Amino acid sequence: MARKPRVEFEGAFYHVIVRGNQRQRIFRDDEDRSAYLGRLEHYRRRCGFTVYAYVLMSNHVHLLLETKNVQLSRVMQVIQFTYYAEI
Repeated sequence: MARKPRVEFEGAFYHVIVRGNQRQRIFRDDEDRSAYLGRLEHYRRRCGFTVYAYVLMSNHVHLLLETKNVQLSRVMQVIQFTYYAEI
């Protein structure tokens, strides 16, 4: 069964979970985590969303975001498509 469409509007809060393929590790070490946070900050400034909380686990990430005038799908696309860790 397909997921119901996400209701999106300016100022909405989202709890986002990002997992590695087949729940594989996505971070090798603290340097990888730091690079991910740097990328998150770069796109936060560029897209204008707010990060209220984050948790970086070895195989997944939790983010609490508030969107402004950019859709959540676009925010996650620019963050995730530009992050790559070779494990």
